Amino acid sequence: MRYDLALFDFDGTLCDSSEGIVLGMALTFASFGLAAPSPEAVRRVIGLRIEECFRELRPGLDEDELPRWIEAYRENYHAQGQLLNRLFPGAREMLREVRDAGLSVGIVSNKGQHGLEYALDSLGLAGLCDLVAGARSGGPRKPDPAFYAAFVAPVFPRVPRQRVVLLGDTATDLLFARNLGLDASFAAWGYGDRQACLALEPRYVAEGPGAVAAAWK
Repeated sequence: MRYDLALFDFDGTLCDSSEGIVLGMALTFASFGLAAPSPEAVRRVIGLRIEECFRELRPGLDEDELPRWIEAYRENYHAQGQLLNRLFPGAREMLREVRDAGLSVGIVSNKGQHGLEYALDSLGLAGLCDLVAGARSGGPRKPDPAFYAAFVAPVFPRVPRQRVVLLGDTATDLLFARNLGLDASFAAWGYGDRQACLALEPRYVAEGPGAVAAAWK
């Protein structure tokens, strides 16, 4: 293959976590005595930083209140929402095919590090990953290239960026790749707005997990 390292987003790319995220948001809004946002509205913000999700779903929310909302959501999601996670059909086989082709596999997500590790382990993917990089409190997140510098480059210091490819389903992922000069693949089966993602001109467009590895050869 033309690459040495393949980076994968998690939510919306490997894992269909939308039902759990919708449930987590509904429980969180209910805990503050408010009606839940529509499932469609929640799905539109998947992939954003959690702070940005609440700014979109609860306009006018006082910034001082954000930490309480974030804590409540994480408690609700960890207790109930993540139990609904499931892999997209073909996602596990895609990772195996990429590894069998000799590439290292990294997961790069704006999901919190602990939650990401738990999800990968519970879904049986942990053993297929050479790197698991999630968000840390106060740390950089996609699409900031500092995320790569902090969590990816130290693990793969000898892999040049032209030998790295990234697969993700949202504009956040594709902007992350663009900011770093990486080849990008759009996971068209995920949650991202197709028109917005295609406007970023990813090198590859994959309509399903089974088409990914072959395109990278």
